[in-house]
Amino acid sequence: MHPSIQVRALLAAAALLAAGPACASSTATTTLSAFQIWVKDLDLSDGVAPALTLDPQARSQVVPDIRSIFSDTAWPQQGETAFGAVSSGGQVGGSSASASFAGDPFVDGATIAANAQGGSPLDVASAAAYVLTDSGQDVLILGAHTGVAFGGDVTIAWNADNPAASAFGEVDLAFSTGPGSPVSVDILRYVTGGYYGGSSDGALSGSTSSPIIVWYENDSDSPLALAYEVFVYANASDLEMVPPPVDEPGSGLMLLAGASLLWSLRRFRRDRSA
Repeated sequence: MHPSIQVRALLAAAALLAAGPACASSTATTTLSAFQIWVKDLDLSDGVAPALTLDPQARSQVVPDIRSIFSDTAWPQQGETAFGAVSSGGQVGGSSASASFAGDPFVDGATIAANAQGGSPLDVASAAAYVLTDSGQDVLILGAHTGVAFGGDVTIAWNADNPAASAFGEVDLAFSTGPGSPVSVDILRYVTGGYYGGSSDGALSGSTSSPIIVWYENDSDSPLALAYEVFVYANASDLEMVPPPVDEPGSGLMLLAGASLLWSLRRFRRDRSA
């Protein structure tokens, strides 16, 4: 898990101290397109075809949600297979979130997308799309003398309504040590982009595009269990910082409440790795 999102989300939490009315909407769209899974035969002379098997319990997951101090509304859905087609979304007031899987990464490529719009001063909209098994760890079996690669094209577009708002996205691809593995694996590639709230130096609006790929080669004579991650995320809040005329006694408590709210945006990531 790339830890930077937690820190950046906390920056937006501080704006909950004194949120004023927003005149527009902050938005973030994150897309992993042309996502494909490739296998490669590392030993053409052994007469054994390369092999890759996904855990049959793995399911595509989409989790759009909208959180505020007062409520927590989510619309989670899962597909029928690891990369099965699925989509979900919803709206609370002027805030909305959606996420989807479409296509086949073993054939023509898949598109995995997350969209967030923070249209209310007290709402944080986020959307995540990822793969998960019942055990909490996504695992594939990589055949002997077989290489595997996950890759695609990332596009992140964002618009923060004002300097205190935030709008950002991230895509992670990773391989790591699987259960009972005789080798240690820790490979992570990620692409981020956006504006992260009051202390950010970047542009309020913009976009970034980049290819992303992660690969691993099993040179051994035996199959190998390999954990993997495919994660697409978008977050947007339309929080406008308005300095209060006086220092109210309850402001410290409000800051703690806001920090807890934004920190919880990533709690499902911790649950996955537990």
